[in-house]
Amino acid sequence: DELQPFQAVRILLEQFFSDKTGKKVLSLNKNVADFADNFHESLARFRKNSHYGFIDLKGNIVINPQYTFADNFHYGFATVKIKDNYTFINKKGQEMNASFDNAKRFSDNHLAPICKNKKWGFMDTLGHTKIDFLYDNAYPFSEQLAVVMQNQKYGVINEHGIVVIPFEYNGIQTYFHNNMILAYKIKNDTIQKDIIEDLNKKVIEARNDNKVLI
Repeated sequence: DELQPFQAVRILLEQFFSDKTGKKVLSLNKNVADFADNFHESLARFRKNSHYGFIDLKGNIVINPQYTFADNFHYGFATVKIKDNYTFINKKGQEMNASFDNAKRFSDNHLAPICKNKKWGFMDTLGHTKIDFLYDNAYPFSEQLAVVMQNQKYGVINEHGIVVIPFEYNGIQTYFHNNMILAYKIKNDTIQKDIIEDLNKKVIEARNDNKVLI
């Protein structure tokens, strides 16, 4: 995301935004919003009467509060919930012509985890399924890698859906930006931790060999 121009602040009943020096630059009337988040991609989500919408940098409402849930914008889209279903909207408030049981944010490779019939896969910003619905849970990509779960075990796939780290872990903490992750297993009530390094090399090898690496 871009550097955030304003920081959301709430003191008692007053909701406002401040710049990096702490100076108040934008106030929200309590009749407009019960809650407001930080700006992401020049829009900030806010809540009024249990529904979410978005304001711009001038405090203008650009997307009316109509969603029972809304995430911040990431790469031009925000995840929103309408009644019992999830979809994505663009910055004009236009909804994607698709609905899901659940959905998470887009990443820098323009893929987002989506859930249908209790299985997770990944789609692109055009609504095309890019990785099939194979997983019990899935998390957004970071540095070409995503943590996913099958049969209550976690592993890691690349953006082509190729398994980079097998499904044998009870949990995975991601440090992709440091080219490593911390994964752990539980055996006989004992936690076994594995530090897995050289992820960039593994991604390249997985793409070339189409196989599990470790």
